[in-house]
Amino acid sequence: MQFNFVRNELTAALLSFSKSHRNQIVAMAERAPLQSRFTAKPQREIDIDNDTVIVIDAEPISYREGKRYHTSMIPVSPAIFSQVSWRSALLKMPEPYRSWLNYCYGDSISFEYQTILTTHIWHSLLINLAESKSPKMNGKTETNLKALAWLALQESKNFINRGELKYSQEELSQLCGVKYDLWRKNYKNRWDVMLACGVQMDREALIHVDQLRKKHISNRR
Repeated sequence: MQFNFVRNELTAALLSFSKSHRNQIVAMAERAPLQSRFTAKPQREIDIDNDTVIVIDAEPISYREGKRYHTSMIPVSPAIFSQVSWRSALLKMPEPYRSWLNYCYGDSISFEYQTILTTHIWHSLLINLAESKSPKMNGKTETNLKALAWLALQESKNFINRGELKYSQEELSQLCGVKYDLWRKNYKNRWDVMLACGVQMDREALIHVDQLRKKHISNRR
């Protein structure tokens, strides 16, 4: 399977579709009265296992009162129409995979997606540690790693799309408020596992969406 081909096709399908919808929204907004509410940028909380909360910025909430009658939508371009098989396959994906592909390749900042993915990465870490019979984490280490689960999600995306990580090991130890030697002893291997879980989820999601797309095309013939 050509993973980069699937990545490029998904990115084109998701971003072009999103851009098309934004253009339609802008066109309607320009015709609407200049009346907006709730434009402040809110915050959202991701609750992991009901005891650790991660606070993140979310997309602004806005509202415009448009015309009360229906207007015709702008026709879908041939390029967007040609990518419908990818979007159709994406809709049939299991929730974590669908959330990941939208987040990683569609640049979605959906709070729902981030909640699903952060929880998925944390639980994947716990499963990996149990299967490898790793030493049990103490309370402080577990709390700090839970707080890093969302960051691991971002770093996985950075690594897959850009081939690099934004944060060094020293910076991560500072974020946790622990000395670097302690980070290397208690945190580094578990952090690496969370990154590996993100990369593995990406690989599984790409294989699955490619199979569903091929099935979709086959059924249409």
